Amino acid sequence: MLLKTLPLKTLLAAALCLASVAAQAQTYATNWTTALKSRARLVSAGEISPGHYLAGFEIELAANTITYWRNPGDAGLPPTLSLEGSQNLGARKLRFPAPKILSEGGTLAFGYSGRVILPLEITAMDAAQPVVLAFSLDYAVCEKICIPAKATGSLTLLKDQGPFAVYIQAAFDTLPKSQALAANAPLSILSARVVAGAKPQLNLDVRAPEGAPAELFVEGPEGFYAAISRTAPNSFTLTTVDMPKNLDAAATLLEFTLVSGDSAIETKLHLDGTPAAP
Repeated sequence: MLLKTLPLKTLLAAALCLASVAAQAQTYATNWTTALKSRARLVSAGEISPGHYLAGFEIELAANTITYWRNPGDAGLPPTLSLEGSQNLGARKLRFPAPKILSEGGTLAFGYSGRVILPLEITAMDAAQPVVLAFSLDYAVCEKICIPAKATGSLTLLKDQGPFAVYIQAAFDTLPKSQALAANAPLSILSARVVAGAKPQLNLDVRAPEGAPAELFVEGPEGFYAAISRTAPNSFTLTTVDMPKNLDAAATLLEFTLVSGDSAIETKLHLDGTPAAP
């Protein structure tokens, strides 16, 4: 069956519409920066309150490659961001979705595959003036070997939400939620008990929805490294591997991220098992 030829005016109108959509998208996003086995760009979701903007870095990865969370695991490099050269930039905060445990040549990596958006919160110095973000995002792309990648660009943040707002908001909505120890919730860290030994060690019990096994991640101060092993379906042991000299367990703050399915929480505890102050 032959396709019916559309009138020239209809074709021109469609072409103009597509061009308009493309131009609008460029207003709210930088061009892709293409690297080996990946590409990345900055996208804007507009102003949510005077001088407070939401944006995000979108990273697309080739099949069978990964990039890293802020704690990369056994090896690897976390993403780092420079906003040097930006205009009217006040506070900024790069956020990270909950990671997955990924096998990488016999070691365990914490990170992402496929496509990920790293949400970015921006506060203007002067809410009445526009914010211009000049950025340089460094990240690693790993398959059998790790390859450094970099995305650069500049974008004026508009007050309008634009076409990417729904994707940025969805990324924010899936960020781990802050939660107290022993919270009465479907996903929760229930307890943390000190185990006597040469180096600090904690046994942790968690609650997770049935059929959605939980994974536990930990981050500590610079120079602190710990391994987490599962001892039962909902129990884990944290064993300190390396730590600064003269470390005070009662003063050392750790941030635990508990992930189950599409849900994730963050709970802050001291190394002696006591909860962090609210």
